[in-house]
Amino acid sequence: MILVSLISIVLDLIALGAYYLQLQIPTLSLRVMGIFFQALIVIITLVLVITYKGRRFGRFYDYDGHARPFTIRFAIIFVSFLINGLVLVLYIFSITGRNTLIFSGS
Repeated sequence: MILVSLISIVLDLIALGAYYLQLQIPTLSLRVMGIFFQALIVIITLVLVITYKGRRFGRFYDYDGHARPFTIRFAIIFVSFLINGLVLVLYIFSITGRNTLIFSGS
């Protein structure tokens, strides 16, 4: 199961590299390709979240709040999915002109 967490981290590093490339070469066509690439990363991490076969919740149980925290391995995959999904939304906002926060440095 640690392999799935490592795949998630590698996907994050690849997505970061694609973002850095788009900052260095600010063309519309590269940003549109970046949206499709980011969507592919989100879909892959969603598949990793759904098909994860290890323990999802830790053995610790909070009796006051009735909450069980994620295991570290599953949390890495889940947080990767959430962050990549948020970045995809920011890409779409940037292309449509609603919010240029993600590419404001270029």
